[in-house]
Order: sequence, then structure tokens, then C-alpha cells
Amino acid sequence: MGKNLKRSGATPKKRTSSLTPIPRTKYPRCRVCSYFHRKLVSGVDVVFDTAGGDTLERSFQVLKKGGFLVTTVAPPSQEKTTEYGVQAAMVQLKPSGVQLKEVSHLIEEGKLKAHVETILPLSQVKKAHELSKTHHAGGKIVLRVAE
Repeated sequence: MGKNLKRSGATPKKRTSSLTPIPRTKYPRCRVCSYFHRKLVSGVDVVFDTAGGDTLERSFQVLKKGGFLVTTVAPPSQEKTTEYGVQAAMVQLKPSGVQLKEVSHLIEEGKLKAHVETILPLSQVKKAHELSKTHHAGGKIVLRVAE
């Protein structure tokens, strides 16, 4: 692609990524904007936001003029797209029985594995929800319905 990729995210446990060696910001000491402003003079071409909230709002500041913000969490602010001279879109996926069946086959064949951060009993649903809201879980949070 020829683009210099950057990413941000929480790293509660060591994990590798196909995007390495790309710096990862460390929360909460380093906010996404301040990190990228220190490292990049010209801004970035694309931000892909999966956290939402303040992170989504701050992401506009790190884009170059004409850059693109993609979010999976909430509709991006049209006012901010105009203010920063960027484009933005929200991506949502629709469930597909055919695709879910294919995913099921990949899991059964061991070709696709989910990273599970924690397994909690259903009685601890509040704790699971609180962990999810931090956006810092290192993997999936699973609720065990029955023993």
C-alpha cells in the first residue's frame, strides 16, 4: 500500500500483531492524540476507531486534511468532519447465516481461533460488562451460562 501504518490500543498482556513494528500507545498514560502529534508532524491518512467516546472525538485531530476516519462504534460528527477537512464513516456489519456457517467450519477445523481474555459465570455479568466498557480487555469476555 505504501502507507505508514500506526495503531493505538491497550496492551494488558503481550500480544503480537501482523502490523508490527507499529507503535501502540499505552493507556492511560498516553492518549491517542498526544502520542500521534508527538510522533507525526503531518498527521495520518486513516484512523480506524473501535473504541468510540473520547477516542473517536480525539481521532479527528490526528488526521491529515483529506484523511478518513472509520468507526465501528458511533456515527461520526459531521461538524468535526467539516472542521478538520476530513471524511468519516461508520461501518456496521449485518449478520449472515452463510458467513456464520463458514466461520463455524473454520473454527471446527482449527483455522480460526478467538483470543479469550476471561470466562466468568453468568452471575458476574456486571463485572463482565464493566470490563467490556473499559475497552482494554485483551480478548473476548465469555459468560458461562451453565456449569
